Amino acid sequence: MLILVTIIGSCRNQRFSDTEKIVKEWIGREIILPSSIQEISRVQDTCKYINAPYKIFVYIDSIGCTSCKLQLYKWNTLIKNASILMPDSINFIFCFQSKSEKELLNILKRDNFNNSVFIDKESKLDSIYHFSRDLNYQCFFAK
Repeated sequence: MLILVTIIGSCRNQRFSDTEKIVKEWIGREIILPSSIQEISRVQDTCKYINAPYKIFVYIDSIGCTSCKLQLYKWNTLIKNASILMPDSINFIFCFQSKSEKELLNILKRDNFNNSVFIDKESKLDSIYHFSRDLNYQCFFAK
């Protein structure tokens, strides 16, 4: 029994240590989108971002089931709540590593997601910043 508790505890400590390492690695870093990354929107001709003091940047790679990972209905709820509680204070910036703009637009339409997004067809952003493959570390808060 004591061995099991020790193993579980060490796994938790390792997970915390990994998280701490990744967070420390990203503190103070700046993410700059290359000009080759296209901004698209399914509902508007021009994409616009307010000059908000806070930004949430979400990077989604195409490994595995893209639509499963997105959970855009949750993002819609969060964006709506943020716009009510903190109007014009937060930009949500989504960047998808996807070769198919058509597939991505279909997913956005299906999930009624109206924010403009960036599409990185050539994985340039990941080649620059080497994002974690763990979805928990593909969302960034910036001020």
